Amino acid sequence: MRKRINNKLIRSFGPCYDPLSIGIDDSEVKTVRNWIIKYMDVVKSKQDIICGADCASHIFWLLCRKDFMSDRDLRLFSIWCIREIFKYRMDEKNVEVCDVAEEYALSLLEDGSNVRYNNGEDIVSDEELNLLRRIL
Repeated sequence: MRKRINNKLIRSFGPCYDPLSIGIDDSEVKTVRNWIIKYMDVVKSKQDIICGADCASHIFWLLCRKDFMSDRDLRLFSIWCIREIFKYRMDEKNVEVCDVAEEYALSLLEDGSNVRYNNGEDIVSDEELNLLRRIL
């Protein structure tokens, strides 16, 4: 997993703009955190160049990928996003699906392998795993 970001890497993702055109220095290599701190305001001020996307959308587009996050973290972030939507429109069945998906994501190790058992008990039942496979 990458811990640093630069223009060459951003270009490899195929954005609708050139990072240099919004003022991101070609020679810099920064940690992801420092890149966000330094360029968040730059990205905000150049929304018209960045396909009209708002700053948060652009940063999510850039960072929510396996280059920066593990499968486990991507799944947990997705579940968090869905739970945010539930604040406006909740369906009990969908909440249950999210609960199962979250249990499954939490059972993943950082290397992506699954810890199926916790003290000898299934963390997620076979039925729940099959449901998750259809959804995810």
